[in-house]
Amino acid sequence: MIAHPIQDVTVEVKDGWLISVHHKPWTDGVDVYIAQIMKNKPGIMAYYFDKDGHMNGEEVKEFDPDRKPTMTMPRWVWDGFAQAISGVKETPDKQAVDSELKATKYHLEDVRKLVKGLL
Repeated sequence: MIAHPIQDVTVEVKDGWLISVHHKPWTDGVDVYIAQIMKNKPGIMAYYFDKDGHMNGEEVKEFDPDRKPTMTMPRWVWDGFAQAISGVKETPDKQAVDSELKATKYHLEDVRKLVKGLL
C-alpha cells in the first residue's frame, strides 16, 4: 500500500491553539508541533514531550518549525492518530442545547397555529 503524500499544514483552532504537521523529507515520518498563542503577553507557548512522556511548555517569540517538535511519529501512526482525532467531537453546551430546543418548541407551536388557521 502506497501512502498518499502528506501536505504540511498549520491550523489555528479555538483558544489560540496552533497545530502544525510537517512531513519529514526522505523519511516516512511526521513531525507534529503543538503551541498556543499567549493571551496575556506577546509570544507563543510551544509544547514538547520530555524523556518521561510528560508534556512541557516553553515560551518562544514566534512559531519556528526548525525547533524540536512536540512529537515525531511514523506516517502510519500519524494516519491512525489523525483519524482518531477527527472522530472526537466537542460536546455541545447544555445551555445552548436547551435554548435551541426551546426555540424549536415555539416554532412548532407557531406552525401548528398556522396549520389550524388554514384548515
